[in-house]
Amino acid sequence: MNGKQIRIIFPSSGCNLTALQKSAKDLEQLGFRVRYTLPQQDAKILFQAASTEERLADLTEALFEVHPTAILCARGGYGASDLLPLLPWDKLKTLPKKWLVGFSDASALQSALFAKLAWPSIHGPMPGTELWGQHGREDLTQLYQMLAQPEQMSGSIPLTPLSPMQEAEGWLFGGCLSVLCNLIGTPYFPQSLKGAILFFEDIGEHPGRVLRMMNQLLMTGLLAASSALVLGYFGEETLYENIYRAIARRLPVPVFTSQAFGHLSPNYPLVIGARARIRNQHLLWSYGEQ
Repeated sequence: MNGKQIRIIFPSSGCNLTALQKSAKDLEQLGFRVRYTLPQQDAKILFQAASTEERLADLTEALFEVHPTAILCARGGYGASDLLPLLPWDKLKTLPKKWLVGFSDASALQSALFAKLAWPSIHGPMPGTELWGQHGREDLTQLYQMLAQPEQMSGSIPLTPLSPMQEAEGWLFGGCLSVLCNLIGTPYFPQSLKGAILFFEDIGEHPGRVLRMMNQLLMTGLLAASSALVLGYFGEETLYENIYRAIARRLPVPVFTSQAFGHLSPNYPLVIGARARIRNQHLLWSYGEQ
């Protein structure tokens, strides 16, 4: 891996330390140099890994560092959106892009980096959770390959179509649905999703809330301007199957499902901002020179 450096940060909730150490060792055995500073634990701080100030300093330092090939969020939870208005965006505009890896609450950071700076990022596994390699390592193998050669990436996931139209082309944007919907109308969400192939996932949301969030995206016109929608893992498939079909009936764009990404293992990486197309019941994406 040529000594590629990885920085692990804690922008949201506290992580499983045992899982983090195991994942860091995993990365180091592959030749990555891994660096992180554990946040100070404070029983008075609810839900977050540390105070807002400490989490902001951790994130900002990582973004300004010269060396990291990628920044991995340790885990999701809550707290990333608190940091968005506090980041020095004018100064960040002068920097080369950094690859931020994560999902769940990390979607807030990824959306903001894309909307404010046009930086791509990787929706993918996080090292401070038990999901890292829990049910196979295919997703991790692909992530390692991407981190080793970030200038040229590609991937593919299988899809199940729910609409008569079964092909689309565009660019990838997505992540955790509830986190992203809470950013609509702010400077940290794209003003337009024209031509986007959207991918959304979530966990622990009542099906009715999922439909409300889809209504919000539809009523703002954001969904109608997109090229297609891919619904990832939301929980037990039998519970959400009828909801997926209800969403497909409401939308003017092709809708697909996939159990290849979300709050599960394996969680195959997807690059926000990558070129993408849907053909033969697969989402294929690429970033950089191919």
